[in-house]
Amino acid sequence: MKIMMIGILAVVLLVSVFMLKGVPLLNAQSAISRNQQQAGRDVTQHVQSLRKPTQTRVPTRKATQTRVPTKKPSQTRVVTKTKTRTKTRTRTPPRATQTRTRVVTKTQTRVPTTTPSMIPTTTPSVLPTLTPTPVSLDPTDTIEFVNVGSSDWRVSLNGVSVGIEPKLIVQSDETYTFVVRAGLFHPLILSTDGSSANEYTDGVTPTGGSTSTLTITLSSLTPSTLYYVCANHPSMRGQLTVQVP
Repeated sequence: MKIMMIGILAVVLLVSVFMLKGVPLLNAQSAISRNQQQAGRDVTQHVQSLRKPTQTRVPTRKATQTRVPTKKPSQTRVVTKTKTRTKTRTRTPPRATQTRTRVVTKTQTRVPTTTPSMIPTTTPSVLPTLTPTPVSLDPTDTIEFVNVGSSDWRVSLNGVSVGIEPKLIVQSDETYTFVVRAGLFHPLILSTDGSSANEYTDGVTPTGGSTSTLTITLSSLTPSTLYYVCANHPSMRGQLTVQVP
């Protein structure tokens, strides 16, 4: 019996010793395992941090805003005020009642005014009036007068037009013949002042106007300035200058 108790105690002691020796070993192994797991997590985090793309923040600038002050149109104020005063006086003994009424009217109206834009004005160019060049006539020339409606004479010299009512220069002591091609409504006459009322007839054939030919013989007594005129239309006229040799 004693021997069995001693054997059981011995077995218990051995088991206790083995158990005490095994606990530090297990603790060491668990510590090593934890250290390995933590190192693995560190390596994984480092690798993941290397795989993430880097992000660079670029500051953005807001668009600048420019404020343009706007001008309000000027306003004209017109104020309307009406005041009425009534004053009544009553006396004893009663008399006719006197009433005084005073009306004051003041009008105020707001009318926006706008400044008109400046529009550049252009001065129209003045077209020069073309004055026909004076034409010197020879007694042997063929001088023709053709009406242009009822307003002008067209003069031709030897079949060539020299313009509308040009100044004609003739010589004293010479005879000139004018050919008229204007019809019955435009007889040609010579005048001292450009009107059909003051016809010049000295040395002129025929007088009273011609619709075919008009002949004039000049002398020293002929005025230095005459006019060839339509007897029916005074606006159809030109100047005839007589030169003395």
